Amino acid sequence: MQTATSFATEPSTDISIDARTDISTEFDAAAILDALASHGYYRSPTPAPFAAFERLMASIASVKRPMELRTGGRNPVLESERGMTPHNDCNHYADCVAWYCRRADGAGDRTFITEIAEVISALSGDELDALAQIGIRLPLHEVARTRVVRREDDRVRVFWSFSAVQVPRSPERARLIELVQAFRSRVNEVGARARIQGGPIALDDGQFLIIDDHRFFHGRDPLPPGSRRHLFRCYLRLHDPRLRAAKLAFQPDHANQADRADRAE
Repeated sequence: MQTATSFATEPSTDISIDARTDISTEFDAAAILDALASHGYYRSPTPAPFAAFERLMASIASVKRPMELRTGGRNPVLESERGMTPHNDCNHYADCVAWYCRRADGAGDRTFITEIAEVISALSGDELDALAQIGIRLPLHEVARTRVVRREDDRVRVFWSFSAVQVPRSPERARLIELVQAFRSRVNEVGARARIQGGPIALDDGQFLIIDDHRFFHGRDPLPPGSRRHLFRCYLRLHDPRLRAAKLAFQPDHANQADRADRAE
């Protein structure tokens, strides 16, 4: 496996894995890419040292915006104990979001995912065109602006954030605000249903999760009071250009939903 320069934002520390636990240092990158192409996400079945995770991420993608996330840290949203409603992170300049669990603190990280296709299937062409007028401002990102709906390569791309929505001042402003509110409700409704039907994807110490940010919104259950959970998060721009084409026209993968339910605590 190729050697990669560390992209950690701080010195790596040993993860708290029981000595009896099977620890993997090698992962099949091709199998992970296949899982992303077919299911839209990959969760490591066994813990891995952070160095192995680093090597794997560098072998499949350019790594963007690495960040350490500790509950109780300075970021009032990402490092809060509060739950997070479905949203996107990076699909306006990257492909996937990846998390490595440095410390679960007994609760794990319980992420749920929502099919973007299910949300937009209820929208008319006119509504999609109207949402394409709605801006999203992301000042801390590599690309600081995008729109709720983009049309690229004859595909509909969707980016949603629970903050930073910018509705243009125009004669249609009132209608656009109403549409944004309806879209938010639709995202949260589908997300709540997905959370119940599919269950969360729980991470323990040393496990990692990769989600296709074109195909899924993701959210998070609330963390227990006093949680000391610690994650490393980064965005991935995949090296393989064939995997950059978001597959938004697909049927829900019921087998994959059952797999998520089996993994729920």
